[in-house]
Amino acid sequence: MMEAIRSTEPGVREYQLEAAARYVFIANGARLDGYRSITAAGNVNINNMHYYRNTDVLKDGDWVLMDYAPDFRYYVSDIGRMWPVGGTFAPWQRELLQFVLDYRNAVMTRIRPGVTTAAIRAEAAEAMNAVFARTTFSKPEYEQAARTLVKTGGGVFSHGVGLAVHDVGSYQGGPLKPGHVFSVDPQLWVRNEGLYVRYEDTVVVTDTGYENFTAFLPSELAALERLTREQGIVQRFPALIEGPDGFQIRR
Repeated sequence: MMEAIRSTEPGVREYQLEAAARYVFIANGARLDGYRSITAAGNVNINNMHYYRNTDVLKDGDWVLMDYAPDFRYYVSDIGRMWPVGGTFAPWQRELLQFVLDYRNAVMTRIRPGVTTAAIRAEAAEAMNAVFARTTFSKPEYEQAARTLVKTGGGVFSHGVGLAVHDVGSYQGGPLKPGHVFSVDPQLWVRNEGLYVRYEDTVVVTDTGYENFTAFLPSELAALERLTREQGIVQRFPALIEGPDGFQIRR
C-alpha cells in the first residue's frame, strides 16, 4: 500500500495503484491477494463500501481509499487507508479523517486481555470528550457524524482475521484473550453528502496489551501526505497507452 500511495497522482487509474501494491506482494513471496482490492478514488466510489471496478482516473482534489492485503503463507491481513490525490488533504477531508484517526487511537491503545470490547468502547468514548472539546467542526453534519461514530463504535471492532480475511470465530462474546486477532475498522458516514471515511488495521491481543500488525504503514495525516509526494513504481515504469501510432508510454 505504501507503494500505491507513492504512485498516486492525477491521471493515474485506480487499477494502477492496485498493480503497484500487488507487485510488492508477489515480489516478496505472497501467494496471491488476500481478497479483492478496494481501490476507490473520489467520494462516489469510496461511498460504495465494497467498490471493485478500480477503473476510474484519479483527479486532483479527490482522495483515495484503498483496502487491500496479501495472502502470505496461507495467512491474510486486512488494512485500509485514505490519502489525497494531489498530495494535500482539503480542510474538510483533514477534519473528518483526523477525527476518525483520533477515535481509532483512543480505542486501539485500550485493547488488552481481560476486558470486553464494550468496556473498551466506553473508555474510548470518555477519552474522546477532550477531542470534541478542542475540535471546531466546519458543519453541524460533520459533528453529528462524529458523535454517531463514538456512540455506536462505527464498526471499530470488526471481523476476525486469520486464514481468511473474514475468519470464523468470535471474540466479542466475553473478555478479550491473548491470541484474538481481528480488524479495528472505525467508519464515519455523512449520509447527506455521500461521505464515507475510515481506517483499518489488524491487531492481536497479547498478554499485556496488543500488537498492531499493520503499524508499519503510516497513519498520521502528515505522513500520508509526504508519502504521496514521493515517486512510485507507476511513475518509474509508466504504463503503455494506445494511440494512433500504436502503444506508447503514458507521459
